[in-house]
Amino acid sequence: MAAGVWALRRFRLFWAADTISAAGGALSAVALPLLAIETLHASDTEVGVLRAAQTLPFLLLAIPIGLLADRVSRRRLLLAADAVRVPLTLTIALTGAAIPVSGLVTLVFAIGTATIAYEVAYLSALPELVAAPADLPAANRAVESAHAGATLVGPALGGALVWRSPPPRS
Repeated sequence: MAAGVWALRRFRLFWAADTISAAGGALSAVALPLLAIETLHASDTEVGVLRAAQTLPFLLLAIPIGLLADRVSRRRLLLAADAVRVPLTLTIALTGAAIPVSGLVTLVFAIGTATIAYEVAYLSALPELVAAPADLPAANRAVESAHAGATLVGPALGGALVWRSPPPRS
């Protein structure tokens, strides 16, 4: 990778935060349904509703949030999106079995909505973070490599966090 993008503190901070964010998204894609099934004993229908709540914000809100991203500071939108996602995700992690499936669905929908805001803002914020247009391919490579790594590691980690060992055989 070009030293140009890595020399920029603002890019390094963005890259680190985005990598953590991508890993959390990949982890939750597996961990949330497993949490619902293994811990909350959710029915097939409830798991389907949970999965729908994870993706429905993208269908319903991508265009309006995209319009918003064109009118506000992308940096502030990124920060606001993570300021929403982090406490909601921690709520799920800390409450675990104490939260009903309906509460989990609501939290997941809210996280999905904030995720759209983040994704829309980051795509257009990246060119603003690099010093020169020639550095943009290196910046995109770094971000997409981190996303690919998160996609590989996140689901396995999510499964490991929720997985319970089977009861011993008699």
